[in-house]
Amino acid sequence: MGLLATVNAQLLTIVLIGLGSVAICSAAARVLGGSKDPQSIVLDEIAALPIVFLGITPTGPAVWLAGWLLFRLFDITKPSPICRFERLPGGWGIMADDWAAAAVACAALHGLLWLDRIAQWGMFAVAA
Repeated sequence: MGLLATVNAQLLTIVLIGLGSVAICSAAARVLGGSKDPQSIVLDEIAALPIVFLGITPTGPAVWLAGWLLFRLFDITKPSPICRFERLPGGWGIMADDWAAAAVACAALHGLLWLDRIAQWGMFAVAA
């Protein structure tokens, strides 16, 4: 299976998980008192994490850790324009800032892996 087929499968999975998560997060926020983005809801982080690794090959523990750390950095600090997505209503607002943080983390991870290859650092080398 080629990279394009793999990325298409990843995208389909991300969209299906994302749409289901919007509905679940909307319902959970209502049950929890209608807060904009209750901290007790962690499904948004879990559902957004696959976006970080979209199109990333090869993978291994160092890549997974770097991706997760980048995602958490952007999710916690919420630099602009990521913070603007929280303004969306209901589950969309709960999920969208995490999607944006994951997309930025994905771009950063692709860049880091590219630098690792070009500079031959070997930080993310995966044994064959």
